[in-house]
Amino acid sequence: MEVPEGGFKVGDGHLQLDFFYGLVNFMVDPFDNFTVGLEYNYGRRENKYYNIDYAIKQPLDSDENHTQSRLATRISFGVFYNF
Repeated sequence: MEVPEGGFKVGDGHLQLDFFYGLVNFMVDPFDNFTVGLEYNYGRRENKYYNIDYAIKQPLDSDENHTQSRLATRISFGVFYNF
């Protein structure tokens, strides 16, 4: 199996996905039937590849395992009106 973004192949290996996220909402009703909201999301994803055969693009830090991780944040704004 080739991991496209990782630049390496895995033979007889496995992949472990760990991720978590949290979010906070703040909503205000300035007047009847009208709501304004703000949401903040924070998350992290980590991919762990075990039993890697060889690197395609670049040498890896270890012979057998490789880890990739990424943080992500997002701010959303919403306006709701009840007709």
